[in-house]
Amino acid sequence: MRYSALIGNPTEHSVSPLLFEWIAAQLPQPLEYKHLKINIPQTSELSSALKAFQTLNFCGLNVTLPYKLDVVSILDKVDDSISSIGAVNTIVFDNENDQSVGYNTDWYGIYHPLAEVINECQKKKAIVFGTGGAARAAIYALLELGIKDVVVLHRKAESGRTKSLQDQFSDKATVRFDTYEHIIQYIDTTNVIINATTAGMVGQGVNTPFALDLLKSHEDFSRKVFFDCVFNPVNTPLVSYFKSNGARTIDGLWMMVYQGLYAFTLWTGNDVRDTFTKDSLSELHKLLQERIEHA
Repeated sequence: MRYSALIGNPTEHSVSPLLFEWIAAQLPQPLEYKHLKINIPQTSELSSALKAFQTLNFCGLNVTLPYKLDVVSILDKVDDSISSIGAVNTIVFDNENDQSVGYNTDWYGIYHPLAEVINECQKKKAIVFGTGGAARAAIYALLELGIKDVVVLHRKAESGRTKSLQDQFSDKATVRFDTYEHIIQYIDTTNVIINATTAGMVGQGVNTPFALDLLKSHEDFSRKVFFDCVFNPVNTPLVSYFKSNGARTIDGLWMMVYQGLYAFTLWTGNDVRDTFTKDSLSELHKLLQERIEHA
């Protein structure tokens, strides 16, 4: 039996056990596999929790809010991508060498669905909403796709998190930062829009990161792709808004699916990123959506 877990605060909303146990069961040689959800109440408990999971011979962990940045400093090693992204969402326990190794698979969860739908003409400019861990992964994914002009939009008051993100990508001359109130300056020439905030997520109380009235005079998004990193609910207010105004939309469940395939690959040594057909992954997406909607 293989074990992995999701850690964060809260974790109750997650459908990750269904995701990983489905992957394990659908392999040509199915694995006995269990994925747990563990709530870690505060940052000070992270280090002891990691040691406990490693002692119990877990193959790895997924890390969710609010610990994707905090966990970096307590790991033994990190993947090269972390120097650019600065956030970890996947931990692999190398029990042979008694080490915990941090990776980011969120960027792949954004990269792969976008790579399937955008063409070369759309690889010009992108907008990212937010400056947290998901925004870091989104910027990295966009640069990997070859989109070199990236505008990161944030609230008017510059937070420490925004400053940290600016420092993280300071060597990338084509990553710019501005406030939401100036979105009109960028929207017409933008091809890809990513919501990397928690706006619209169940329990957040905020449906959108800015007032949609700002876009009132520019509501033809027929040549644009909108990607929402939020997966619960699947059809967020932003997904509904951009879809109703002509954009091609990608919901956050697709990010979860593809980051999960990459995480499972790292944990088990079985590369499953190309194992499943699009039809079978669509079935998985449907199962996850049904679980969320009936929770």
